[in-house]
Amino acid sequence: MSESDETGAAPPRAFQGMPFRERFLAPDRYGLLLLMILVAILASAVFTGRKWGGVITAALLGGTLLYAMKTSRIGHRLRRIAYMVVPVLVASAILAVIVGGRFVGALVPVVIAILVLAAIASIMTRARVHTTITVNTVFGALCLYLMIGLFYSALYPTIAQVSGHPFIAQQGARGSVDFMYFSYVTMSTVGYGDLTAAGNLGKMLAVSEALIGQMFLVTVVALVVTNIGRSRVRRDATDPSDEG
Repeated sequence: MSESDETGAAPPRAFQGMPFRERFLAPDRYGLLLLMILVAILASAVFTGRKWGGVITAALLGGTLLYAMKTSRIGHRLRRIAYMVVPVLVASAILAVIVGGRFVGALVPVVIAILVLAAIASIMTRARVHTTITVNTVFGALCLYLMIGLFYSALYPTIAQVSGHPFIAQQGARGSVDFMYFSYVTMSTVGYGDLTAAGNLGKMLAVSEALIGQMFLVTVVALVVTNIGRSRVRRDATDPSDEG
């Protein structure tokens, strides 16, 4: 059994000397996952406005979320389901370009939201077997923080598509990058004010994201960072990595 399987969170030195493929597929590679999430977020801005930009962004997000489940050692059965959902996401993005329509437009963010929730659940489940808080554990907490923003950035356009009313109060067509921008500005409580939520539901959802984001930073992330290097007693001796 590898060091990462015993402790649940391998220190960076555990990956030294390993071939790239083994390092990529190793458990708890949350530093790499964090980088992949940031690349996917930046890619959404780069490809916005291009004909196939939504397809590229959907593929990047889908692959990133699949990797989150893989490195978190989610069970084979759930992973196979995720492998089937990601092609649905990409196909929906392609249909949105070719066919369009409210239903197809709403399908893409719905699938993204489902995958994000599955990725969040897999990281949280994996965290239960981390008997020692390492840098990878901190990276995992930061990944969760960014995924909260991704979830809300998919939830907002879904509400707009289903209701038939703009979610953002300011006039103009809004793409995925606008909702992602609004989501992270809201969660970080930056408060630029250039985009605001329309309607009571939108306003309350924005408030909930801001509250969850701030509470997550000052509780979960702060707790993990202050306890880095410490060990804790594991209540459940079963390691989910044995299932994957």
